[in-house]
Amino acid sequence: MEALLDSAEIPGPYVLVGTSGGGFITAGYAVEHPDEVAGMVFVDTGAPFENPPPAIVKETDPSDPANVEKRDYLQVEKDAWAARERIGDIPIRVITVRFAKEEIAASPFPEEQRLMRANVERQKGWLVLSPSAEQVVVETGHAVEEDDPQLVIDTILEVVKAAR
Repeated sequence: MEALLDSAEIPGPYVLVGTSGGGFITAGYAVEHPDEVAGMVFVDTGAPFENPPPAIVKETDPSDPANVEKRDYLQVEKDAWAARERIGDIPIRVITVRFAKEEIAASPFPEEQRLMRANVERQKGWLVLSPSAEQVVVETGHAVEEDDPQLVIDTILEVVKAAR
């Protein structure tokens, strides 16, 4: 992310938005560069798996051909979660999905079902980044940006306005 922002020559500070696993990348950047971050929006970025199912371990393995970035996603998530610390008094919104019982039951992985049931509580872990952080609980699918794009747009605009 740092290289991307540098090569784009876009001056900071930034309002960072990360959806799902992208939230871990934005959180890592914010912890390493707190002076460059004016606000953040996490869109259903859950806490990392404690015991990832073997199928997910295989799928995210850097040597798996489907992993085109060859990135160890599970390690990126663990590292970003472990590095959480207060980065300043900046506006942060954590959009969190409260999964329906039917959605939870549809998951083939017991560990994923457990995490889905605890999603709202576990995502409160991002609130440590700022005393101005707030959680917004929604009842959509995991792809909030597809299910309710206006909510995501409005939340981003709210954070941008608060950051100014």
